[in-house]
Amino acid sequence: MQFMKSSRKALFLRQPVWLSAALSAIAPRWLPATSAIALTASSLLLAPRAAAQTAALPLRQDFIGPFDYVVTGGTLRTQADVPGGNTQAPSCTVTNTSTSPLNGIPAGATIRAAYLYWSGSGNTPDTSITFQGQTIASQQTQTDTFVLPGPPVRNFQWFGGFADVTSIVATSRNGNYTFADLTVATGDPWCFGRAVLSAWSLIVVYEDPVAVPFTNIVNVYDGFTVLQNERADFVLSGLSAPDTPVTKFTGLVWEGDQNPPPGQVTEVYQFEGNTLSDAQNPLQNPFSSSINSLGLGPNVTYGVDLDTFDVSNFTAAGATEVTGTIATGTDLVILAAAVIGARTRAADLELVKTVDTTTPAVGQNITYTLTLTNRGPDTAGGITVNDQLPSGLTYVSDNSGGTYDPATGNWTVNFLGNGQSQQLQITARVNPTGDYANTAQITTSDVPDLDSRPNNNVPTEDDQSTVTIVPQASADLSVAKVVNNTTPNVGERVTFTVTLSNAGPSTATNVRLSDPVPTGLANPVVTPSVGTYDAATGVWSVPAIDSGATATLTLEGTVTATAPTTNVAEVTGSDQPDPDSTPGNNDPNEDDRAIATITPPIADLSLTKAVDNANPSPGDPVTFTVVLTNSGPSTATNVRVSDPVPSGLTNATVTVSAGTYDNATGLWSIPSLANGASVTLTLNGTFNAAGTSTNVAEVTGSDQPDPDSTPGNGSTTEDDRASVTIPARVADLSITKTVDNTAPNVGEVITFTVTLANAGPDTATNIEVSDPIPAGLTNVTVTPATGTYDNNTGLWSLPSLGVGAQTTLTVSGTVGPDAITNTAQVSSTDQTDPDSTPGNSSADEDDQAGVIVNPVGTTPGTGNLRVVKRVTAVTRNGAPLGGVDFSQVVDDPADPNDTVPGWGSSGPIGVPRITESTPLQSGDIVEYTIYLLSDGTAPVQGVNACDPIPAEMTFLPDAFGGGQGTVVGAPGSLLGKTNQADTDEVTYVPPLTPPPAGNACPDQNNPTGALVVNLGEVSQTTGQNVRVIRFRARVN
Repeated sequence: MQFMKSSRKALFLRQPVWLSAALSAIAPRWLPATSAIALTASSLLLAPRAAAQTAALPLRQDFIGPFDYVVTGGTLRTQADVPGGNTQAPSCTVTNTSTSPLNGIPAGATIRAAYLYWSGSGNTPDTSITFQGQTIASQQTQTDTFVLPGPPVRNFQWFGGFADVTSIVATSRNGNYTFADLTVATGDPWCFGRAVLSAWSLIVVYEDPVAVPFTNIVNVYDGFTVLQNERADFVLSGLSAPDTPVTKFTGLVWEGDQNPPPGQVTEVYQFEGNTLSDAQNPLQNPFSSSINSLGLGPNVTYGVDLDTFDVSNFTAAGATEVTGTIATGTDLVILAAAVIGARTRAADLELVKTVDTTTPAVGQNITYTLTLTNRGPDTAGGITVNDQLPSGLTYVSDNSGGTYDPATGNWTVNFLGNGQSQQLQITARVNPTGDYANTAQITTSDVPDLDSRPNNNVPTEDDQSTVTIVPQASADLSVAKVVNNTTPNVGERVTFTVTLSNAGPSTATNVRLSDPVPTGLANPVVTPSVGTYDAATGVWSVPAIDSGATATLTLEGTVTATAPTTNVAEVTGSDQPDPDSTPGNNDPNEDDRAIATITPPIADLSLTKAVDNANPSPGDPVTFTVVLTNSGPSTATNVRVSDPVPSGLTNATVTVSAGTYDNATGLWSIPSLANGASVTLTLNGTFNAAGTSTNVAEVTGSDQPDPDSTPGNGSTTEDDRASVTIPARVADLSITKTVDNTAPNVGEVITFTVTLANAGPDTATNIEVSDPIPAGLTNVTVTPATGTYDNNTGLWSLPSLGVGAQTTLTVSGTVGPDAITNTAQVSSTDQTDPDSTPGNSSADEDDQAGVIVNPVGTTPGTGNLRVVKRVTAVTRNGAPLGGVDFSQVVDDPADPNDTVPGWGSSGPIGVPRITESTPLQSGDIVEYTIYLLSDGTAPVQGVNACDPIPAEMTFLPDAFGGGQGTVVGAPGSLLGKTNQADTDEVTYVPPLTPPPAGNACPDQNNPTGALVVNLGEVSQTTGQNVRVIRFRARVN
């Protein structure tokens, strides 16, 4: 019958554990399996034996997992006992050979144990037999003796042999097994007492997870003891019976009587106190010389009883142990073996212990981690893990939440499912001496373990784990640091003091402490009380410091930094480990590191400025108000604020709420300003600025540093500077010029009319228009509608011109034989013109206009434009290039245009080229200037030029300001021009970008980049006939 299944393959064979049941005085002694067979016997001198005696057999082996067992056996006697003591009875006859079948081993099973037992009568044990054709030597031989009182006194002795034949059964498996060559005594007294014994038996334990998909415990007990008026109890413990128990019980008894005398037998099989019987094993005589397995049989075997009972109904669900009993009354039998097999719940519990360091310092706290895992297949409960700390450790704490008792070392886990784990961490302090091997093991569980036995102290089992530490001599170093003044002013001397202490227990040697002089501390003086200090590395070296001793290091220096300065000291090395710190790890929580910080007083000063009239007209009164605020945290002293009276403000008066104001320097001085306080300065005056007027105030000094500003640095992004700008007045002036006759006869009088208009939005004041009397016109009369005209300077001056208003200037005179050019332009005004620049002689702007008159009979004037290009500067590494004079006009013999008389004082200064004597280098910045001279008899119209950037050079787009790579204009009044294609004269076209339409570039592919310049008209009038274009490029 199959019983017991397991969902996983269990490990094979646990070490045997002897039962605690008391052994009788005739308990056998095991013999070693050697060639020299030692025999022992014990005799009972009185018979019958006392009914109160108890005998038991020791546990040979227990198995847990997918195990089951089968049995077989046989006798070499030929007939049953014959009553009456006939010494010649056939019952005393034995044969040499016995064969019996073995069945029930599944095809896929693994034979884990096969135990062969034999027994015989006689004083000389037979320790060598034949089994399956092989000679087998007894590995354990036992004897027992029974004395029958006389007269005459008769001594009966029997022997038992044992051999492990697992290898033979693993090969033969199911089938017939033959036992032979057992020598026994058949004469007196054995035949007389019906006590001839010659028999054998085989118990086979197999493992098969498929055929036995349950967890079973199989206990095999064996020995050799005579029973009369005695009982033997067999206890299977460590059980956790399932809700539907499956259990069987087998006994092996020699010398059973098939037909005992009536009324003389009191034999019994019991299980859990329940008497067992079946058809072949009746009550009062279950030892009936039969081999009977679970009621299947019988197989009569004279002198052998091998009986198996299904005792499932007598096993309680949840039972933790069961007991099988074999007892006899007046009949004498020999007890040889018993087997109990029971299905059980099981859990393979595994315990692993680790420690965070195996070489801690003495006095150091270390943490053990216990990991308890259930590998299944069933849930385990009632688990106790014992981890009693050894003498070399002192308990500190644990994370169990109360399930660990440090007094007993017991950790209680009430439930652990299949596949689950729980952890326990125990923190302990390492003592100077003691035992440092810390062992934890599982001591209890409510289910058996597949491969371990709780609380058996077997280190190779996975329910026990040991960790051994090797403590190191230690020195507990600590560092303290103080400073004599935590809030010094810049310039004061401070002293930091470092104290190094050793709390032991050992002397610390070769100690290194890092304490570099912090930045912000000048002129340091470092003094160690012991050892040496290396100023280059900042390391204080102490050769030795005894347990309980201290040493000091002082660091004195002058405060130079305005920000807080922190001085850090830390132990970076020692020959001995520190139990609570790691040298050099920069951990602020450890006691081998200390800091001290000095914080110079700071005052966060800020300025705001406002004006009561943001858009005054000239002559209006205005008031500027400056507010100085200290946001602390310290009082600010000796504060200086620069706030000069802006240009364009007349009749100025300054009033301050605190401190003094110097009108000459514009400096407002405040002796002290508390944290959170504010003071004001008011500036009153009359606004008379022609253009934009800006009033700027800035903190220029204070005794205390400002955390977010630098006094006097002119930064517009800092809060210690404030400004208010009154925008310029704008007047859009434009000029038109006409003539009443563009083709007069020589001698006729013509009239030029100049019209000046103001498109606003403001009135224009102090206007000057340049309109010199043109050459070729005589008997000139100039009449301004408003203002005055100066014939010598050609300036028409007007006090003002309202928005939308216009006025005129007429110039009349007699025509000569030459062409006449008359040009007028606005040369100055108080207001800003939004689309023109006064006095820049730009024909493209609407504040300039001209008219040409060609008298009848004369040839019209001809324009002529001369172009000269020069290198006017070279900068190398930020300094002018030496050895070249760029300030002179240098005649280039190959260029006829550079020395013509028309240049006047505006001749093209610079050099035509850089010679090989001073070659250019990579990174040099070269400035190129293009000069244009209009020296014909008429203006040059539509001047459009293109200048490719030289090869191996890069145009500098910000050479003359942000986004301004060129300057253009008359000599002495060059103005920056943007690089984009906008309303000004110059456009920079990057390399490989197509130039704009109508350009004059020689290579339309534009490989190096180019400047495209559109100057429009260039006048031939002296003083207005020279234009300059300048740019810079860097040598690649």
